[in-house]
Amino acid sequence: MLILLPMGTEIIKYDKDSTLPSGIAEQIIQIFRENYPESHIQENRERDLAERANQAALDILLSEGRVIFIAHDIHEKVLGLLEMREIDQGEGVYMQVVWIIVDALARGQGIASQLHEAFKAEARKRASRISKPSCRLLAVHPENPAKAVYERWGY
Repeated sequence: MLILLPMGTEIIKYDKDSTLPSGIAEQIIQIFRENYPESHIQENRERDLAERANQAALDILLSEGRVIFIAHDIHEKVLGLLEMREIDQGEGVYMQVVWIIVDALARGQGIASQLHEAFKAEARKRASRISKPSCRLLAVHPENPAKAVYERWGY
């Protein structure tokens, strides 16, 4: 999937059927580390960073069914990412936004909204293939400064 954004920005999807280029993986790791939410406790931070510590760790997440959407500019600099997963709960399926992180210098340009649109399109496509009820899921810490944005998106 490729979505063009203003100023030549693109959204690209990586999943178990695609190869995450090493340069992109390094940038994902850096953006995740540098923009990790301060509202999370240290124990969660250590676990979350370890799960995204290197290319091999990211490849494991993808092989387990995670999907990572990245937004990058015309110079292939990653500006933000959205990580999703599908959770089968027996009677229904959640399409969960695990992370949405935009580099501090790229905020306010609509990148998070475009990443979210890519997520919604993927969630709809997956939901159309399953016979169970499904819904989109986003869990937010009460102190998260992006909470108002998520509420505007309907969460």
